[in-house]
Amino acid sequence: MEVEYSALDQEIQKLQSKGQYKKILRIYERVIHEQIERNLVSQEMKKKACDTCNILAIQHLKKKEYDLCLPYLKKAEKYIDGDDETKALTYNNLACYYRDKGQLRGALVYLLKVQKLEKEPIISCMNTGVVLSQLGRHEEAKDNIMKAIMIIQDSILNAFLPKMNKKRKKVGENVDDLERDFKEKAANLSMCYRNLAIQNEFLKDYESAIEAYRNSKNVALDYLGEADEFSIQAVNTYKTMRRAIQEKTTKLVEKNKKREKIRPLIEKSLKSQKHKARNSSADILKRGFRFKSAGRKRRPGTKG
Repeated sequence: MEVEYSALDQEIQKLQSKGQYKKILRIYERVIHEQIERNLVSQEMKKKACDTCNILAIQHLKKKEYDLCLPYLKKAEKYIDGDDETKALTYNNLACYYRDKGQLRGALVYLLKVQKLEKEPIISCMNTGVVLSQLGRHEEAKDNIMKAIMIIQDSILNAFLPKMNKKRKKVGENVDDLERDFKEKAANLSMCYRNLAIQNEFLKDYESAIEAYRNSKNVALDYLGEADEFSIQAVNTYKTMRRAIQEKTTKLVEKNKKREKIRPLIEKSLKSQKHKARNSSADILKRGFRFKSAGRKRRPGTKG
């Protein structure tokens, strides 16, 4: 059996190098079918089949081939077998599918499932915030983005405190991997602040929006460097949005000033209209009273 699987692994590696994942999936499905007949289905084989289904689904999703994408995602769900990491990956891809299709509520259902499965649900919290924002639920979107920010900050503190660094060096962890992980988290933190700024704009909290854009820029510059493309984008976004928000708030202030100036005229006009309406109503009542009180004149010689 080991020799058979060894040969199978070699065949799969060749197919992977050629990107022939449909053939790989057929191999996994054949092996799973054989294992079912022997009552020896391995979790590892199901995981491999599930991962391959996800690869194929994303390939079709990127090409907007939705009819071909969904069957692979549903098949991936079928092969999930108690592995939280694989389950989270599949649910996240299902969320991407439904969001891409414009079915935001379906995407939200799967994103909330992903949050419960992941140890550090940074990306899923960020994506949940985006979907909630598209649904017009900006307060909830803001809460999810704040949750992502706190997870990132906590993760950075735990990973890069001096004690943790010593511990990691003892177990021989690669310093390059640590730096890469740190930069990825810094980029996500910067993105979170930018998304937070957008929600504050929707909620008309313009001062907090500018502050969040500033935080996004500062995080990128401090931890990714001025030359980094992400930093350049963050700086440009901050400058553009600060200018746009300041122009918007200036217009609002001017609009409010105009309202204050014309308010006395409006109040005077309303009082005048009320006075005219009151007099007009009084005349109508008088006419109505006279109409009701006027009896029918008798003709001479008629009986009462």
